Amino acid sequence: MPSVAVMLTYYGKILDGSATRDHLTEYRQLAGALGLTAEGMKRLGWTFQGDAH
Repeated sequence: MPSVAVMLTYYGKILDGSATRDHLTEYRQLAGALGLTAEGMKRLGWTFQGDAH
């Protein structure tokens, strides 16, 4: 599934005000799955250089 393309489609709907609750939920889930949230980064084991472990 082209997750990034789907996420960007939902983001467009959020910006133009046409997003449904389902779009918002899916957008948040995709953002986490792709490591674009703090929780997603943590789950994937990603850190910023210099962060304490």
